[in-house]
Amino acid sequence: MRLSAEPASREPGDSTAWDAAFWDFLSVYLEERFGADYCLSAASSMDVHTGPNVIPRQVIALTAQGGKMVLGLPHDTSVLVYQDAKNIPRAVETIRGVRWTGKLGGAAAKYHIVSVS
Repeated sequence: MRLSAEPASREPGDSTAWDAAFWDFLSVYLEERFGADYCLSAASSMDVHTGPNVIPRQVIALTAQGGKMVLGLPHDTSVLVYQDAKNIPRAVETIRGVRWTGKLGGAAAKYHIVSVS
């Protein structure tokens, strides 16, 4: 994938190109690393579902296998990946190429309210 902004035309610290590529990068990274064995957390699913104009500082992904890790990304963003196979829902949807929690009822909805800032 090619980023649309030319480096010479951007001011230092300008995150426009990264913001435009963020969800595409995330979908490719997670798919290559985990295949279909991942899902965004309830809070991160809300970020994708509501389509905010602001890129979240951290996206949380649950995986069936793979342990725990934090991947630091440009412009003070990151992905927290941790193994939690029992909490990956059976019903997931794909938006912007990323697998997310499709049904946000019950405990997941309560988690959203507490964790979304």
